[in-house]
Amino acid sequence: MKIDMAGDANISESRKQISIAGLDITLDDDGEGLPSDGLKIAIGADLSVDLLADTLELQGLAVKGPAIAIDGNVNGTGLTGKPAFTGDLNLQKTSLRELLVLAGIVVETTDPDVLSNGSGAVGFAATTSSLKLDPLQVQMDDSNLSGQINLLSFEGPVVRADLTLDRIDMDRYLPPAAADEVQAKSDSKSQSGPAPQSGPNGGDVAAGSKPMAAADPFAALRPLDLDAIFKVDEL
Repeated sequence: MKIDMAGDANISESRKQISIAGLDITLDDDGEGLPSDGLKIAIGADLSVDLLADTLELQGLAVKGPAIAIDGNVNGTGLTGKPAFTGDLNLQKTSLRELLVLAGIVVETTDPDVLSNGSGAVGFAATTSSLKLDPLQVQMDDSNLSGQINLLSFEGPVVRADLTLDRIDMDRYLPPAAADEVQAKSDSKSQSGPAPQSGPNGGDVAAGSKPMAAADPFAALRPLDLDAIFKVDEL
């Protein structure tokens, strides 16, 4: 990876206050798993670090890459003790479908035009053990999601949320169904008898025998402490 950095640095006599105006960082990489013409990301901001006050400021933050642009501001306190960060980030209009393709993921939907118009904005407050997103606003196609998400603790995690979706047409996002495939499944069900009972590893279980106990599919979710309100105004 190639990294270029430029900016106008100013350091106090005590070397406890450092500022870099017009900080410009460019990351340029190519290789396996990346787009054919490589991956280039540009990061710009005005950076200020005060070691006496133990604070950090990133003003006019701008991140630009293939099919994505984010801007915002970040403030940090307690850098050498208990770090805490607050700020706001804005995702400019982008195509989620194009971003997925860049990641090597192809999503087929009934309506090929969906996932092509998205944006978002969020205010955040983060520590080493918690994260609050408030306010949170996400726009995707004709749908708007708003509200807040509060991770009171990463242990568990402990999550509180209050979200509202104004409208969504789920049919547009479903995979396209081939008529002959649907008919084939219907014919197969009508012609075949009861399906054999499967064991936990996918094998058939002999008649009269008891299947082995399967692993708990929700084991990873059991520590989760979730209390959320999710409202949909129109489906």
